[in-house]
Amino acid sequence: EVQVINKDGVNYAEAVRLSKILKLQTSWFGRSGQLNLKGPAGFFCVLRAGAQNAAVNGESYKLEAPLLLEDGVLYAPISFFNSPKIRFYTGFQTELSGGKIIIEKLSKFPMVAKIFQTLTFCVGTL
Repeated sequence: EVQVINKDGVNYAEAVRLSKILKLQTSWFGRSGQLNLKGPAGFFCVLRAGAQNAAVNGESYKLEAPLLLEDGVLYAPISFFNSPKIRFYTGFQTELSGGKIIIEKLSKFPMVAKIFQTLTFCVGTL
């Protein structure tokens, strides 16, 4: 189970546990408070405790709120895990609903699936 906390109106999740569920490789450096994430297609991300930005494939990505380090656990805003970049590389959509994290596997080709659903709907209504 992934611990969820709320601080100053922002929902956070345990970064290491949620990353592993999203099938990302994790390297946690507790002394420095740094988490490195690796994923498919060359995805690489660095999260640092206290930082307002993450480094995603060498580019700075602004977070909703700074990363938290509490009792040796790194927490990241849940919105980070549901950002378009993370969804693209992991293939999962992550949301908080009723105090629980909901993870949904995305279609391999979301636009094609959306167009197909639209066409099916249109054909069905003729």
